[in-house]
Amino acid sequence: LVIVNAAIESSKVVALDRADGQEKWTFGVARRSWSTPAVVESDGGRQELVVSSEGRISGLDQNGKELWHCEGVRGYTCPSVIPGAGIAFVTGGGPGSMSRVAVRTGGTGDVSATHVLWRERGGANVPTPVVYKGHLFGVNDQGGVAFCLDAKTGKSDYQQRLQANLEPTLQPVAFQPPGGRGRRGMGRGGRGGGFGGGVSFYASAVAADDKIFIPSRTSGVFVLAADPQFKLLACNKFAGDDSRFDGTPAISDGQIFLRSNEYLYCVATTK
Repeated sequence: LVIVNAAIESSKVVALDRADGQEKWTFGVARRSWSTPAVVESDGGRQELVVSSEGRISGLDQNGKELWHCEGVRGYTCPSVIPGAGIAFVTGGGPGSMSRVAVRTGGTGDVSATHVLWRERGGANVPTPVVYKGHLFGVNDQGGVAFCLDAKTGKSDYQQRLQANLEPTLQPVAFQPPGGRGRRGMGRGGRGGGFGGGVSFYASAVAADDKIFIPSRTSGVFVLAADPQFKLLACNKFAGDDSRFDGTPAISDGQIFLRSNEYLYCVATTK
């Protein structure tokens, strides 16, 4: 199946047959959800599609039937569901209502009182954190605060603002009201209604080689040590490219693929 979150268009998650594109099933969700669902395997080996929508987290079977649900993120959801070992991590929410939730899969019915492992305030509005070596690493797009959480407890290991030349923060598409056209000045070089000083982020964190890679929109790629103690290893920029980096990197066979609004890059060690 090809799973599409079509909440903005139809208030549904849609499953399509990957061979011919025919619709197989739909699942109704709140409209303000940009979050990509993820398949999570429960401790019992059952595969579940975990969906994060406004106010609700759901686990579905392969036929789109809801197996379980619990209270989710208040406000709209943008970050993808993060699959762990029998655990789904969910984050999101608008300014002032962002939260992070860890829920154990494999339940039945309302599991709010039985399977929610922890719930903490904070997180990110757009970028998705990454689970790596027992920790949750990510960055808050509101001012560029990098964070690390213990994946088992949700307790914070650090929060550290990433420093670079100050730039005007940009207002992501997700802040636009449903059906709205957004604000003026959101094209290349535009200045959206930002959150104050700091580096702005839209892409999500990725992990490899004991490092966390987080592209900022215009201030370079921040490279952090994959460690519960904050350590900035590098901040790398591509000379001559002043466009925005909004896409999450992909990593394959020792190569990092990144794209800006102008170019596609492949970074690797050459022999």
